[in-house]
Amino acid sequence: MKHRKHHALLLLILGVLFAACQALEPGRTPFPCVLTTGEQDYGASLELHTEDPVSPGETIELLLLGGYYDVFPDCFRVAGEVEYFYPTAADLEDPQRTVAIFLDGMPLGSVECGYTCPIEVRLPQGIESGTFTITVIPDSWLYTERQVDLDIQIDT
Repeated sequence: MKHRKHHALLLLILGVLFAACQALEPGRTPFPCVLTTGEQDYGASLELHTEDPVSPGETIELLLLGGYYDVFPDCFRVAGEVEYFYPTAADLEDPQRTVAIFLDGMPLGSVECGYTCPIEVRLPQGIESGTFTITVIPDSWLYTERQVDLDIQIDT
């Protein structure tokens, strides 16, 4: 008797979910996916938007684009066929992620941002002249930590 109630409750829940999804997007029915591969990467690029060379204590502007890795698709049944839909860059603008910023391994700060990620950080005051590496590490990876590096020239 208990099993029948559990099965009936499960069927009721599935029916409500199915109806709700149909109401949200007619013709697209969520379909349970079990994928062990098929993830997609949205590679990262990092640009300096401050004139190089920069000075100690200066605030620099960077732009990180992308940096989403190991993204699995959503699965839907459309007209009886299973289709896989990967998010677009626009879809990845809304979910916020944390991006950590480093200068030669020294933490400079972090920002919350989406696919397009403007970054402003202040360089430390007591830095000597030379070439340094800015590293950004977005937390939008699933399996393997990824980072993006950019060399900058600092002149005192």
